[in-house]
Amino acid sequence: MSDNLTNNLSALRLNPQVGYPGLASQVELAEPVDWAELVDDDLLLKVDGKEVRAYGEGAVERIEARLKEIQPRDHNGLSLVVGAGLGHFLDVLFRTSAVGHYVILVEPEPYMLRLAFERYDFSGQIRHGWLHITRPETERLKKTIWGIPEPRYIKPMLMTRENTNLGIRYYKIFSQAREQMLVRAAQVKTQIGRGLMINLNVLNALPKMALSPGVKEIEGLFKGYPAIVVAAGPSLDLNIHHLREAKAVIICLAQTLRALLAYDIRPDIVVSVDMQPLFIKHLEGLFDSDIPMVASCQSYYEAINSWQGPVYVAGVPGEENDKHYLTGLWKQKGIIQLDSAAIHFAYRLAIHVGADPVILVGCDLAGENQADHYSQYRLETEERAETANELVDGYWGLPVASKVNWMGQKTQLEGLIAREDQPLVINATEGGANIKGTKQFLLTDTTERWCTKEIEPGLRAFLKAGPLLESVEGQLPKGLTVQFLLDRLSDDIDSLNKVIGLSSPALDLNLKMTKLLNRIGLVALQYNKYRKAAVKQVQLSKEVQKAAVKVKFLMQTIATEFYKAQSKAEAVEAGDNLAHIQDTLRQNKVLLTAAKTTAIKLLEAYEAARDEFEDYLETGDPAPILLPYYLESLEPDREIEAAQADLDGGNFVYAIHRCRKIMPFIGDKKAEMLLAEAVMKREEHIAGAIMKYAEIQKRLGDLYMKGDKPWEAMARYQAALVADPDCPGAEDALKGAEKAIQQASPNKVAIA
Repeated sequence: MSDNLTNNLSALRLNPQVGYPGLASQVELAEPVDWAELVDDDLLLKVDGKEVRAYGEGAVERIEARLKEIQPRDHNGLSLVVGAGLGHFLDVLFRTSAVGHYVILVEPEPYMLRLAFERYDFSGQIRHGWLHITRPETERLKKTIWGIPEPRYIKPMLMTRENTNLGIRYYKIFSQAREQMLVRAAQVKTQIGRGLMINLNVLNALPKMALSPGVKEIEGLFKGYPAIVVAAGPSLDLNIHHLREAKAVIICLAQTLRALLAYDIRPDIVVSVDMQPLFIKHLEGLFDSDIPMVASCQSYYEAINSWQGPVYVAGVPGEENDKHYLTGLWKQKGIIQLDSAAIHFAYRLAIHVGADPVILVGCDLAGENQADHYSQYRLETEERAETANELVDGYWGLPVASKVNWMGQKTQLEGLIAREDQPLVINATEGGANIKGTKQFLLTDTTERWCTKEIEPGLRAFLKAGPLLESVEGQLPKGLTVQFLLDRLSDDIDSLNKVIGLSSPALDLNLKMTKLLNRIGLVALQYNKYRKAAVKQVQLSKEVQKAAVKVKFLMQTIATEFYKAQSKAEAVEAGDNLAHIQDTLRQNKVLLTAAKTTAIKLLEAYEAARDEFEDYLETGDPAPILLPYYLESLEPDREIEAAQADLDGGNFVYAIHRCRKIMPFIGDKKAEMLLAEAVMKREEHIAGAIMKYAEIQKRLGDLYMKGDKPWEAMARYQAALVADPDCPGAEDALKGAEKAIQQASPNKVAIA
């Protein structure tokens, strides 16, 4: 055994976390592979019945030349290498990268690792945790990639496979690994980009979430019962009324709650996922609707804190080996992964409660006229989805226009549905895009076939019971008490105060150096006062970062600023170009100011959470946290006026909501009459929806007839006549389709 191999295996056994179980032994005992042979210190590969050399002469020189052309690989960076080969590429990569640069090596063959380890000594990188070795299996690969610290994903990454004939063999593995790396990098950058908003949401709702039950409490609660997931797509106009008769668990997005209530449909669960303050507009006036809410721990905090019904908290997954106190809290509450849209969360929730089948309604993700939502939806300030991108397969089998973000959401939803052990998923949207992996049925057919069994009343009663005020401490993990949370918050508050305190003198030094440079230019670089200030600036920047690392939320929010602030300070210290130094100082100031400002904002939220926990410990009463006093300011005359305006504008949903809110408080005949008018408009809307649905079916039938598909056309004409027996032209069109079928297949009998 060579010294290099011995050193590498010893390092793997000393630091097994950089590999996978049994890696050192597998490498030590590895047998040669059948597709390559070691000949003259090169690999002779068997490719398509031929033998080719993997490297050839000058391989190392070519690798060095290639890596020189690629961006700098500094000590905060990360590279992905697929294929160990003979170790040449890995050796050059480490030699040309800064000390501390991380590398993930994906290699399925222990024998190839042995060949690389025999030729090069990577024991130092292994011991320090700079080289991580993994296999290409999805879960193993994901575990390694997600185990790398978040800041490593901030800067541009090198992702490559063996740039030799050997690389051809690793192409598929490289594609899979690259995709995982990009997903993780996007997640980190999203976390950092939205970090402050997300972390303020968590902190501001933390007391209520800590004392509320988690989704673990309702796991499998509705096992075997159908669940209908209601999204806010434009097709909801056509079939929302059919949900009245559905015997199913109804899980709705917050955007649809007001409409469902206006149709006298009480969903079982409303989900709260959106992080933006704008989200609260969907729930205004509905906080006391007494419907259980399932909320992501990152959703907008006012939605959670203001909700008067039960709130079940869904945590987000933490990194492998993450010891942060909130990671433990989320694990105890139960995890439901956040994806790119609320529909994914609602679908995951339906699976979580054990629903089978899961029925999708209002899940268009494409549509005519590029409408974003059903007609009664109203949120004028919300940004519309991106413009049309391309045609996709439609629900009814014909192409429909989709948008960039819808297409991404559709792909992600299809990926969830395609997983093993998923229940039957029915797309009863009756419009929009075709969602792969689903069965398509009309909503009426779906409810008649699958939604016939009454839900056990005790299950809904359990769901609505929510937190028992006398047992809120039981909602916390074992050993994770309110006092423990309070202590951890206090630790973070101390660290934030230190960050703020250190940032101030760092900014003062920045100002002094800037003034000195502006006054006497390059001569200032020779002054002892300047040199001391530059050294101190670097020291302070490092101390700010060191203090910030202790506060996970702060690093998630502005990790980029801390790393850049330090690097800019180092550039100032080493620089000799006046213009460059002045520009670098300006950047350092901006970055430190952003860091300080963010720390101050987080500190306010931390202190508010701490105060609520302290009040609870002092009084022992959780009610002020779990059930905050809620009084909606209602001015009857103004509400009636607004309801009339809603109705005049065609929005009976808001009119019904306003009238129902004020009628218990006043005996106003005008409100009663207005409500009756709004309800009549709703029924007219239903009648119109039925006629429109029949017209759509008739039009689809005509398109199928033009495409010489009479069987499909006949089904659409029949659906049109079932919805509206008086649908213009449908009866004659049906006869025409039946005649075409008989002419094409004389021996087959059309079914009317």
